[in-house]
Amino acid sequence: MIDYLQMAQDAQRCLQALGVDVSPEQLVSTLSPAQKQLVEIARVMKGEPRVVILDEPTSSLASAEVELVISAVKKMSALGVAVIYVSHRMEEIRRIASCATVMRDGQVAGDVMLENTSTHHIVSLMLGRDHVDIAPVAPQEIVDQAVLEVRALRHKPSWRISVLRYVVAKCSALLVCWGQGAVNC
Repeated sequence: MIDYLQMAQDAQRCLQALGVDVSPEQLVSTLSPAQKQLVEIARVMKGEPRVVILDEPTSSLASAEVELVISAVKKMSALGVAVIYVSHRMEEIRRIASCATVMRDGQVAGDVMLENTSTHHIVSLMLGRDHVDIAPVAPQEIVDQAVLEVRALRHKPSWRISVLRYVVAKCSALLVCWGQGAVNC
């Protein structure tokens, strides 16, 4: 039998843990884009993950809404969840992470400690050259190459993933907010 009261209480607990001011009874269609994003993050947190991957979570949000997502990411990290945060927005990256792995053309271009690294240097790593020398470059052929592949992942008896492939033709920055017990750059 489905316990709707317990489900609502669990949802409310997850939303509150991330500081999301949304009622579990509220229709998703009535939520703002930021609230929808936060509800998705809270839903993931219900499963008590050790690692969460957020790929450009603020790309469609207004700057005021970005603050809500950044706050939720910081709270996840404080709860001991390792957050892999993929973004091109340097100001966000600097606010939520202490170190970064910069990727270019599917390869690691460098690992940096953000407090000791200029934005100029990070952009140069992203581009593969000093960004002062920027000139239009013809697009390269997109290659279907997995940058992350997970096989036979199980979480409790409720769900499992047989194969998950994360394919990116070009990824400029891959950020990691380290949680408790994680290894630093």
